[in-house]
Amino acid sequence: SNPEKLSRWTEFHEYVERLPEDERVLFDLLWYQALTLSQAAELIGKAERTLRRHWKMVRMNLYRDLMES
Repeated sequence: SNPEKLSRWTEFHEYVERLPEDERVLFDLLWYQALTLSQAAELIGKAERTLRRHWKMVRMNLYRDLMES
């Protein structure tokens, strides 16, 4: 197992744990539980379009923040 790769995954999961609660919940549903946007929207009670926009921002921020470190 590649220690650098393991370190990056650890950093990734720690980053997700530090997200604001609403973003962390969305990340959990879509990434870890593999729900569709439609399923997550129904569960959370928000419009799918809104969640799609938030999901895109969360992923862009995560990429930016982890690639800069």
